[in-house]
Amino acid sequence: MSARTRDFARLGEGVFDLCVIGAGILGSRIAYEATRDGLRVALVDAGDIGGATSGASSKFVHGGLRYLVQGHVDVVRHSLREKHAIVRDVAPGLARAMPVVVSVERRGWSGALVQRAVLLAYDALGGFSAARTRLITDDEARRLVPALAGRPLGGCLLLDEAQVDDARLTLATALAAADGGAAVINHARVTALAFPDGIARLEVHGPEGDVVLHAKSVVNATGPWLEAVRRWEDPAAAPIARLSKGVHVVLTLDEPWRAALSVHTDDEHNLFAVPWCGGLLVGVTDTPFDDEPSALGATDADVELLLGLAARMLPAHLLGRERIRRVTAGLRVLPRGAGSTATAKREEVVAIGRHGMVSIGGGKLTTHRHEAMDALQRLPAGVRPRRRGPSRATLVGRARPEGAGGAALADARRALGPETCAHLEALYGDGLGEVLAHAASDPAALERIHPGGPDIWAQVRHATACELAVGVDDVVDRRTTLGWRGLADETTRERIARVLLATPVPA
Repeated sequence: MSARTRDFARLGEGVFDLCVIGAGILGSRIAYEATRDGLRVALVDAGDIGGATSGASSKFVHGGLRYLVQGHVDVVRHSLREKHAIVRDVAPGLARAMPVVVSVERRGWSGALVQRAVLLAYDALGGFSAARTRLITDDEARRLVPALAGRPLGGCLLLDEAQVDDARLTLATALAAADGGAAVINHARVTALAFPDGIARLEVHGPEGDVVLHAKSVVNATGPWLEAVRRWEDPAAAPIARLSKGVHVVLTLDEPWRAALSVHTDDEHNLFAVPWCGGLLVGVTDTPFDDEPSALGATDADVELLLGLAARMLPAHLLGRERIRRVTAGLRVLPRGAGSTATAKREEVVAIGRHGMVSIGGGKLTTHRHEAMDALQRLPAGVRPRRRGPSRATLVGRARPEGAGGAALADARRALGPETCAHLEALYGDGLGEVLAHAASDPAALERIHPGGPDIWAQVRHATACELAVGVDDVVDRRTTLGWRGLADETTRERIARVLLATPVPA
């Protein structure tokens, strides 16, 4: 019996203290924190771990300078302190410094005095922790971001922010929950939910079949599907959230950037471009979404709008459609209310249902740890943790120095070369040795999957054996960087499918 089959069968055994529906970053952290308090936990998701909104962010943990300008001081303070916790303690192996050049093109921000005051307030809210925000000259901005050459600039600021692989942070969190004893099952859809006799009864359908799960408490962390699951508990539940659609494209980048670029404009748009997986991740759209989440997709009109807005900050030669490697779309959960989704406060939405189910969504990737603890503090008294602060335990540490994993690891690193080795260290941190161990029985595992990118075949074997990957999409979109690099062509996908079928799944 495989580990997945065994864990799926566990869902039907006894009564869980907590079932978390939705394995995005928030649901995964809730499950992880609950296991640390000794609760018996199940975490289930209809898709992959981090396969929806949590894998479609701007790949940053940051305070959010625009939130400060909008007056959301508490959000900025909390976000900056959480950013430092993630970078220093929780996932130093996944987070890395990424300076951000901000070109200020809002009339209310004009003048060096105003801009210095904004930066001082930003640093103060972060406790002046490693603060390196400052005004920079146009020439320095252009050295950091070569695409700004020849472009007129407003006042330029430099922020000290951090980039993180959102999907891998989510996966690391879910795997840590599993290590703590949680039954973590992706690609398993909850099809019905009821609360007879005060105990939740969930019907779960997966590739292995059907199982009935019983739990003393339930957290609905399904993101865009939040309202649909709330209506399972109470068909008359009043809506608490609205959705906003964000579209990103990844463009070919001809020369490396040393910083990301953000342009703040008067018409509520926050335009940004971020170096990512050898390309340029561009995102500028924030539009209301009223359709069913399953209908989400990036249309030609979305791409045209995005490229048109991006032309305000990037030269035309970077924005040709032939340069697009990938297009993604994601849905943000926002509080209900009037006004533009672009200016809506990025805070969590939460409700307690008639049978005690906690529904929570929204917030930010940066602040997900505290939002998880907030959800747990709303559970019924019998299962509610006593702790109020999140764990600072490290989920992914920095990669170990060469040779620390033994001679075999050092040999593998030398065989890979510096580019591939640096890429793998950024993905796996101190877990790289486990990935490279797959080459012990097959040296071909160190070969590149596609000649155009640094991902290797050991990653595919590791994804199936140790990272809950079920299908090809799981591998190309969230366990490797093939999708982001535009390298997931039909031939590559077929080769990956054959490896997935041939890789033994641990018992």
